[in-house]
Amino acid sequence: MSLLLPAGRWALGADAQEQAEQLVAQAQHEGLRTGWLSSSAGFLSNLTILENLRLVYDWLSGDGVQFESLLRAVLAELRLGEPEWLTERPARLGTRPLLQARVVRLLLLRPALVVLDPASLAKAGPALADQLIAGLDGACLLLLADSSPEWPAWSPDSGATVPRPAKDPLE
Repeated sequence: MSLLLPAGRWALGADAQEQAEQLVAQAQHEGLRTGWLSSSAGFLSNLTILENLRLVYDWLSGDGVQFESLLRAVLAELRLGEPEWLTERPARLGTRPLLQARVVRLLLLRPALVVLDPASLAKAGPALADQLIAGLDGACLLLLADSSPEWPAWSPDSGATVPRPAKDPLE
C-alpha cells in the first residue's frame, strides 16, 4: 500500500518532517522524482549556480541541448530575465537570489513530489511562490505546516498514489 497522494496541495501538520521524509522515501522507492524547497536545499559550493543547474539536469536527463532552452523558458516564466546570480557561486549570493535559484531548479526538474517549507515560501513572496506552485501543476505538493483551506490535511490512511507522469519532461 502506497502512502502517496494524488497531485495537488497537501499540508502535513503535526510531525511534518517525519511524514515528509517517509513520503519522499516512498516516492523515490516508486521511481518518482522528488524535490524540496527549503533553506537547506543547497548547491555545490565549487560550482556556479548555472553549473549546478546543468549538473543536476544532465544527471537526470543526459540532454544538455534541451537544458538551455528549458532554462530560458523557466526564467521567462518566473520573470527573472537573465539573472546575474547564474554565474556566481552559492556562497557569494544572498538569501533572495539563492531562493530564486532553488525555485528555478525545481521548475527545471519538474518533480512528481515536492516538499515545501512555509518559511521559504514566505521569503519567496506571493508572486514567486504563486509562479512556483503554478509551474508545478500536476505534482504532489506537501507543505510542512498545518492545514488551511488552500492546503487540506494529508492523512496516512488515504492509500492514494501519485500518478506517474505520461512522459518524463526530462526525457
